Amino acid sequence: EQKTLILEDGVPVAPGLFIGNGRYYNPRIQHIESIEVLKGASSLRYGPSTIGGVINYRSKTPAEGYSISGRVGTHNLKEATLEAGAVSKSGDAQIGLVYTKAESDGFQNKDYQMDDLMIKGGMELKNNQWIGFKFGHYDNKANISYRGLFLNAYKDDQSYNPAPDDYYLTERKSLDINHEWEISDQALLKTVVYWSNVSRDYWRYSVDTGASNTADRWVYTDDLTGNNRSFERIGFDSRLLLENNLFSTPGEAEIGVRFFTEESNDTRIRATRDQDRTGINDRHRQDSADSFAVFAQNRFDITERLSVTPGLRLESYEQKRKMLSDNNATESTTNTEVLPGLGMTYQINDSAQLFASAYKAFSPAENGTALDGLTDQDLEAERSNNIEVGIRGALDKLNYEIAAF
Repeated sequence: EQKTLILEDGVPVAPGLFIGNGRYYNPRIQHIESIEVLKGASSLRYGPSTIGGVINYRSKTPAEGYSISGRVGTHNLKEATLEAGAVSKSGDAQIGLVYTKAESDGFQNKDYQMDDLMIKGGMELKNNQWIGFKFGHYDNKANISYRGLFLNAYKDDQSYNPAPDDYYLTERKSLDINHEWEISDQALLKTVVYWSNVSRDYWRYSVDTGASNTADRWVYTDDLTGNNRSFERIGFDSRLLLENNLFSTPGEAEIGVRFFTEESNDTRIRATRDQDRTGINDRHRQDSADSFAVFAQNRFDITERLSVTPGLRLESYEQKRKMLSDNNATESTTNTEVLPGLGMTYQINDSAQLFASAYKAFSPAENGTALDGLTDQDLEAERSNNIEVGIRGALDKLNYEIAAF
């Protein structure tokens, strides 16, 4: 999961790209309009963790009016979605929302209750500028656990919940502010400032291992542990798209800069059933990272059929760990990655295009590995040299793509 970068409207989804890239949240499909998949050298436009490419979810812009939809299913699934939008009389401003509420008893009685809200709007500032915002709130209470069925229960096709008192609680709040400025017919500047806060509390009861083995099922005690983490990120991403005639060859450049800082708060709460998720915090640490990246690429349209796009990305980051439960002891480490790339397309005919690319990508070591035991492990990032070549196109209603990589 740490090898592919997941975005929504160009903004990272995973709560901790450099400090702990767990997939604790994924956008709900109800507020997604389309999905963009980037691979090859085009992945250099984003980072880190692009070894497997980039997936960019594009959110809906609610249309004027409203609609209500729903569905029901097995395991007592109930789901309803409201979409509503409004546009000003002049057409220069709009706002809308998509709200989904869902609940289910779940397979093996692993029930959940989920709410997902997206509010999106924007307005024209001048004839050549637009500002917009997107607010999101997601909440999910899931009765799930790492623990599974014992072998004999699995063979007997049992379907009970092996950890009925374990809960995984997730909440995410986010705000994106976007600005577009059409500087001229040849230049467009896109900027987004983003913030997100994700909490994921995992409450699970301890087990009596000996009694569990004897009973051939999990036997729980009254000891409750909350492995609870929260993540906060603030970021800035700005990119200039510029049509040009560099080296007397028509094409388009994209030049960008990105900065974000992220921090996680990791606690371990020792509690009991009677204390109801309150107790002693016996492990408290904070992980953080500051990252800065610049990139540039230029597409050269050498002929009407042949285009070549060289690019380069520089990504520098510092990771830090503080142990609040160990007299605030700290450690940090830094790394810088230089990531070149080259892409090419050749239009064979109206129904076939040849493409090829070569680029470098990386996935950083997480804080827990890079700073294990509050010691800088001097770990370099995981790196890859990616090469692909293929052909794609359309024949009547058939779209096809064949690639080797």
